[in-house]
Amino acid sequence: MFSIKINIVIKQLMVCIAVVYIQGCAVLTPSQVGAVSDFATAAKDYSELPVTVMDIHTQSMFAENIYASASLSDADLAAKKINKDVDIYIKSLDTFAQAEVALGVIDSYVQLLKKLTSADFTKKLEQECAVLGTEIDGGVSQYNEITGATMDGFGVIVAQGVRASGGIIIRYKQAKALKRAVQSAQPIIKTISQSVTELMDLYICGAVDDQGDCILGDDDQPYPGFGQLVEQGLVTEYQSYLKSAKGNNSVKEIQIFSKLLLKAKSIKPLAQKTRLVIQTFQAAHTKLYEKTLERQDLDGTIEEIMVLYGEIRSAQRFGNAIGN
Repeated sequence: MFSIKINIVIKQLMVCIAVVYIQGCAVLTPSQVGAVSDFATAAKDYSELPVTVMDIHTQSMFAENIYASASLSDADLAAKKINKDVDIYIKSLDTFAQAEVALGVIDSYVQLLKKLTSADFTKKLEQECAVLGTEIDGGVSQYNEITGATMDGFGVIVAQGVRASGGIIIRYKQAKALKRAVQSAQPIIKTISQSVTELMDLYICGAVDDQGDCILGDDDQPYPGFGQLVEQGLVTEYQSYLKSAKGNNSVKEIQIFSKLLLKAKSIKPLAQKTRLVIQTFQAAHTKLYEKTLERQDLDGTIEEIMVLYGEIRSAQRFGNAIGN
């Protein structure tokens, strides 16, 4: 009996020592973990916005080409133009797919942060982290191949750092894995954010300076970006379509064209909103990264995270208003 009591005391003492040791070596405070969770929640729908801009542009460009083809009186010329336009459409989808690789890395990373900040860590959650880790590294490899970058993946290493063993040890491992994820992702977030920002710039205006401001032409107006060009092209080709006598200015025709033009006109402002979201996303992550280097509780939620949440919701409301 005495021996049993001694064993119990020893076990309790060992637990106390473990608690003191782990708390003393804590890699993130509870409020820092909470801030990461808030960031992941705010950024959940971030990757949808650039994709929406690209999708609307592709649809508008395709509609412009259809009107142009419909205006042709020669059947052979029309067939050749349609075939060429379809090839261009497919190629544009391939170009946009490259951008989606970068956004896929962001999406998987945000999901991984959410898993790592879960209060209920299970074997299933561990497996989900492993899948997300593989997705992150695969996406980084694809991005490197496309752009010639040499970024290192971190997903698998982070996921392997956590095992669903339960108890206080798992909380320590989660915090350690979380800190490693945020710090490893920082250079990747910076590079990808810059890449996506430059992509959005193409929709906003035809040329930008080193600060990202639109360069003005001789008429003191910005050179037209993809958004304005496809809008102008759509109007021009619709007019040609009506003048060719193949189209008629019916209510149905006007309704179809109006919807197409509304989407085309939304490209530039949505790209501007998305660009702001990208910059806010990067700023919030940078602040989060800086906070993980510190060993102190945060005074409330990081302000940049709330700004990010607001910017994303604003862009989403705009997109929903035009039927996306």
